[in-house]
Amino acid sequence: RRARVDAYMLAGEGELFVPFWVLPAQGGAVHDVALGIRLRSVEGLVGVRTPRLSLVFRFGPPAGPSGQQVDKAKELSIKCQIELARQLDGTWLPESGGKGGVARIILPAMLLSQAGRGIVCRLKVCAPGFLTARCLAASTAMQVPLEPGAVPLATTKGSKGPPRAAATATLSISRLFGGEAQAVMARS
Repeated sequence: RRARVDAYMLAGEGELFVPFWVLPAQGGAVHDVALGIRLRSVEGLVGVRTPRLSLVFRFGPPAGPSGQQVDKAKELSIKCQIELARQLDGTWLPESGGKGGVARIILPAMLLSQAGRGIVCRLKVCAPGFLTARCLAASTAMQVPLEPGAVPLATTKGSKGPPRAAATATLSISRLFGGEAQAVMARS
């Protein structure tokens, strides 16, 4: 069974959005690490006619000879997605409000145990299909945390012709801390 968590919007939960590497000094294992994904928009994808798309995020340890892929082992990786709606100007915005959205995901313990090698994320823009979703564009694996900015998305192997720039996602990925952790950090 594939590890999968649907992203949900944070609304007034009092969580602070800070870089993933800012951790209070503590011994032992790290538990319940939450990441926040702030998505502003996806631009491009000219010619896509469907009114809704999904932006799928896969988090995991780096894989491949150069570390530019995400390990897809079900114990080590996790997926989430944010639904997008096409606007009149052709920009794709999160369905949840139109001015950008925040999604939260809890990283699995096995992934955290591999965090010494880093954590990477890969994005895919998918359109609904009859049996399975169709991938329109994807990013390369990016190191987490991801500072606010533009992430290029290129066409995938299934599209006609060689890979080419297809879209840009404007987002950031960072560590979330609850109120208790914020208070500990403020005192230190």
